[in-house]
Amino acid sequence: MKRLLDKTDDVTEYFHYDELTDTSTIEVVQDVEPYIESAKAIRNETDKSEGIKKGWWKYAHIPDSIILKMKFEDGVDIFDKNDWPKIGKLLDDKYAAFKVTDGRHKFKA
Repeated sequence: MKRLLDKTDDVTEYFHYDELTDTSTIEVVQDVEPYIESAKAIRNETDKSEGIKKGWWKYAHIPDSIILKMKFEDGVDIFDKNDWPKIGKLLDDKYAAFKVTDGRHKFKA
């Protein structure tokens, strides 16, 4: 059984129940292509030095569905500073399409 739970502009949530295994799951569906295209456009901008000079560096634009995927599939919580080194590695490798820079940053816990 599949039932719609919630729908916003770009995120849809479904409830699934499997009677055979008596298992419930929630599926989050999101079109991440606009995030990838936005990250690519920002990555292709020529001058990012002004932000870096001011002490900040936008590193990635991560959609909600990827934050959830990181939590439940990769075992990291983007909101837990202790997980930031692992998240940095995931962004450099598995989720590089969401980075808005070609640079690499060493995240500290």
